[in-house]
This record gives sequence, C-alpha cells and structure tokens, in this order.
Amino acid sequence: MTAVMGQVPEATVEGDMTTRLLQSCLLVALLPACADGPSDDVEPDLEALLDARAGTYEGSFQLSGLDETGQPIPMMMWTDVAVADEPTIDDDRAYLHVNGTSTFADGTVHEQSWIEGYLLDGDGFAGDEFIEMNGVVTVVTELAPDRYQYEQELSPQDFYLLGPVTAENLDAGHHVMDKTVTFPDGIETHDIIRTTHLEWTDEGGSQTLEFESLSGQHRKVE
Repeated sequence: MTAVMGQVPEATVEGDMTTRLLQSCLLVALLPACADGPSDDVEPDLEALLDARAGTYEGSFQLSGLDETGQPIPMMMWTDVAVADEPTIDDDRAYLHVNGTSTFADGTVHEQSWIEGYLLDGDGFAGDEFIEMNGVVTVVTELAPDRYQYEQELSPQDFYLLGPVTAENLDAGHHVMDKTVTFPDGIETHDIIRTTHLEWTDEGGSQTLEFESLSGQHRKVE
C-alpha cells in the first residue's frame, strides 16, 4: 500500500474509513482554549467562559505515517474550519456545540459535530476541559497555563498508515496530543503536535520508534 501526500491510502476509503481515521486527529486539533481559564480563587462565570471559547477557528494540518521500511513520511494534508456556538449549561458540565469541516487536497470534504467545554464540580465550578464525540468523552489535562495534553490509544484505523507495524506484531503503542496556545498580534493561535510511540517485533527483533505523526495550527478568526 502506497500513500501519497494529500491523499488517503486507497484501502482506507471503503466504508468512509477516512472519517474514522481522522476522528482522533481532529479531536484535540479542534479544541479551542479559553484565553482566561477557570480560577480556583473565584467562582467562574460559566457564560463568560463559554462566550470566550465561542467563535470560528481556521487551521491546516499534516498527518504522517510510516512507509514500508518504517520511515516517517507525510500521508495527507487538509485545511479545516470549526465553528463553536450554542452555549449550554447542565448540572455537571458547561459546553459548546462545534461543527467542523475539513477539506483535503483532492477536494474531499468531511464534516463532523461534537460538544466540548468544562466539567463542573459539586459546587458548579468549572474544572477539567472535555470533548464528547460520538458518545465518547475525552478529558484534557492542562499541564500549565495554555498548555494542554492527553494520551490516546492507537485505533484500528491507525494501522493503515503504520507501514510494517501491524495489530499482530505491535507490543505497545500510543499517541500523545500536545497543544500550546499563544496570542501573536492578539490572535488566539493553537499549535498542535501529536507524537506517536511504537514498540513492535519483526524478523529483525524488537523495534522502537517515536515520531511526529500530526502537526498543525488553528487561529481564531472571529
């Protein structure tokens, strides 16, 4: 199977495999961050927190995988637009509805919808951030102000892009998504990097590899 920059490998197309393959990439890649996060010292204004997150975010990304020899290579590129609106406050969380549209180099367009926001503690304070997509809730850890990270298991779809690494010969593996938020020229900007760690066994013995499998940026445009 040969992958070409900007194109999904042919084996991934059937059954809309592309959408499932990219779902994990888009999950944190589209997660907007609030410029002024929740405080432990004062009761947060949940509506203000959601208003700060709401808006339109535009970005571009590159997904990389492995060739048949195990060398990292670019697999596909896309641009996207995510619109976060419809603030909602429930008993245990406050969130926005997000609609994302990704456009690939060959003109293919994929659309997804999800919710994201804050989990609330027993006193109604905003706590950890979360994303819920297709019923799956992911909690994102804030390592430091404007620095977010979480670990993600490999999905069955990942193996379409991992060259010599298969579900059968994999010993261990995971992704780490890392996002840093800055404000150059006053524009909220998210730099996203996903690092993939792999351990597998082949005819040459035990192999270990860590590589940058996703990189990109989002800018809040309105």
